Amino acid sequence: LKKLLMAIQKQKKKTWDWFSKYIRLKYADDEGMCECYTCGKKYHWKKIQCGHGLGGRTNNIIFNEDICRTQCYGCNVMQYGKLDEFGAKLRAEIGDFTYDHYLRTKHDVKKFTDYELKTLEEKYKILAKDLAEQKKQEIK
Repeated sequence: LKKLLMAIQKQKKKTWDWFSKYIRLKYADDEGMCECYTCGKKYHWKKIQCGHGLGGRTNNIIFNEDICRTQCYGCNVMQYGKLDEFGAKLRAEIGDFTYDHYLRTKHDVKKFTDYELKTLEEKYKILAKDLAEQKKQEIK
């Protein structure tokens, strides 16, 4: 059981790597530059992070495209996501109903299987590579 859980955690990290690349490329301009969702500073997509509009990064929200945007290290890590600003901006963008739904359900139990995570990884790898090609960005 311990080996299985470790394998799932390892796969979750690989899936996260591709999901994060996809989100950052999605919000990058044609020069590969992204704007931090909370402070507005610009960074290359490789130098910015994928932040969540709801704290906690539970399994129910970790790979949720609706609530993820680009954030600089300062806002995402040093200022704990600037969740008040992020949340207010996101709520205005996606609507109260959708935002409140994600807020209400973020702690619902969600357990990933290795297969689910591998499927998600493959999906986001394809999407990220397609965006990188469109925007003429190098990706690994």
